[in-house]
Amino acid sequence: MHFAVDGTLWEGFRPDLYDQMAGEILRGLTEKGLHFTLLGKTAPASPPLSLSSGSLPWKQVEEKVADRLRRNAWSRKTVPRAMKEGKMERWISWEGLGLEDNLPQWIFLKEVSDLLWPGPEGASKTSGRKFRARWEKVFGHPSTHILTFSARAAGILKESYGVPENRVHVVPAFYKSGYSVASWEDRELTKRNHSGGKEYFLWTGSLGAASRWVEVLKAFSMFKKRQKSHMQMLMAPFEKPGPDFLASLNSYKYRDEVHIIDPAVFHWQEILRSAYAVLYLPDHDELGWLPGMTMELEVPLISTADSIGREWAENAVLWVQSSSPESVSGAMMQVYKDETFRSQLIEEGRLIAGTRTSALLISQYEQVLTSTPDQ
Repeated sequence: MHFAVDGTLWEGFRPDLYDQMAGEILRGLTEKGLHFTLLGKTAPASPPLSLSSGSLPWKQVEEKVADRLRRNAWSRKTVPRAMKEGKMERWISWEGLGLEDNLPQWIFLKEVSDLLWPGPEGASKTSGRKFRARWEKVFGHPSTHILTFSARAAGILKESYGVPENRVHVVPAFYKSGYSVASWEDRELTKRNHSGGKEYFLWTGSLGAASRWVEVLKAFSMFKKRQKSHMQMLMAPFEKPGPDFLASLNSYKYRDEVHIIDPAVFHWQEILRSAYAVLYLPDHDELGWLPGMTMELEVPLISTADSIGREWAENAVLWVQSSSPESVSGAMMQVYKDETFRSQLIEEGRLIAGTRTSALLISQYEQVLTSTPDQ
């Protein structure tokens, strides 16, 4: 089976973790024998996500077409023609761009905040209208199948938006780290290199306000005041820190015990696997892949309660209110002071990770994407 894939995700070649996860899934499906062509207006700056040119070829539309059509017009008009000429059978969009045609298409529903977390009390109707307006055309096509990472979101689509049950599929979000569980020697070496030989919490996330890194620093201050220890805080942002972040850190009381990991020099996953516990606290976690990674690497995770990861990892993660430094600090204290509890988190995660192997998850994607449109 030959698929056309929305290539706009990779055109700028500044991949975030969603891009990387999409590439990881496509690689796994390619190994299963499926064929993909990335369709884009322009060629990527470099091979998308380091994929070999033989496994996922990039197909470029005519330059005059790319210059003339806006992004959505390009999707509606150019892709169906390219699919017909290239004998591609189905369209896959990772950004929710539908073809608005009767061609079989699989749309990944990534942005579910308005669906699951509609905001302050009284805002749900507004958010619902916004969500419906964005997706109503996609929902209306009988040839369109919706893929979502959340069972709860799938239920809302069926019950509240009338999307037929046979057109909504729940698939697992995942991105394997590529690392193994850290040995004792690995952990000691990482601590010597990054935290002065001391145990550390690791925060990771983007540097936007919604990632709650300010709240993490406040929580660490509370932790240090309540618990006299040598525990350090390592911060591994997804992108290179800017001057505002560094200036805030420079005025921080415990700045000598906070260490920044430069993403251009070190892979944050390598640092993560030796952490005493990991903090990942966006306002909303719509992918839920980080719980899977921390379980794979046997590291406790403190994460936002508004996460779809709770659907399958409820008892293996410390869920907190990301906007509350008190909630975050309390979780840090609990995992630090109760070694038995920490071990239980790791063991629970180890058991769950055993049910989420790459082979099993890729097989789920293969089963959905190769099913007939009316299944």
